[in-house]
Amino acid sequence: MKTIWIRSFIVIVLMFSALSAWGEEVDTGRSFPASGVHTVRIAQREGLVQVTGLQHVDTITINVVNHKGGAKCLTDVDANRSGVFVVQARHGLLRGLQCDVDIEVTMPDTVALDADVGASTIRLAALRGNVRVKASTGRIEGTLATSDAELQVGTGKVDVVWTEAPTRGRVAFSVATGRMDLAFPKETVAKMAVRHGVGRFENQLRTDPQAAFVIEGKLGVGAARLTYRE
Repeated sequence: MKTIWIRSFIVIVLMFSALSAWGEEVDTGRSFPASGVHTVRIAQREGLVQVTGLQHVDTITINVVNHKGGAKCLTDVDANRSGVFVVQARHGLLRGLQCDVDIEVTMPDTVALDADVGASTIRLAALRGNVRVKASTGRIEGTLATSDAELQVGTGKVDVVWTEAPTRGRVAFSVATGRMDLAFPKETVAKMAVRHGVGRFENQLRTDPQAAFVIEGKLGVGAARLTYRE
């Protein structure tokens, strides 16, 4: 019995060491070359994610700024997926456990963003590349300068303001039971293609069926509002 216990203990220690070593801890901030990266992909289920686009930079910087509950978290980074830079925070002991941490990401503003944030809040700032963000019960907020975006929310909330008026491209949104508020500069004119059932849809934007900029939407029982920013 003692021998079995010792062997079990050794196996547990080895598993702990292997799992703890998996990933890369960047709590104090770390920069990675952005050369060859066309998309930053973020998978985060808890906490706050802040993504900021910067002009004239050639690095991607990751910083874990706030651990909650004392959990040991590592930030896994994988930059070897054909130009896709993957960021995910996880528990330092068990790979399958998420961590309730806050992550800051700065990157070139023209690089695309693909994020699935679950119950997290994601704050966007000054992104010009393609943006795709999905939040089931979380929040999507901030500012964008892109003309190509897809925003999807389940029971969560979206509040995003465009800092530049798109003249072409496509913005698509999907709302199940949550709420979405999108605001654009006053010179924005869009071709509208929004499908909604019993949900509430309000549009204050000027529309033109020949416009090169298209807004597409799917609305369930939630609410969506398109307005001009103040």
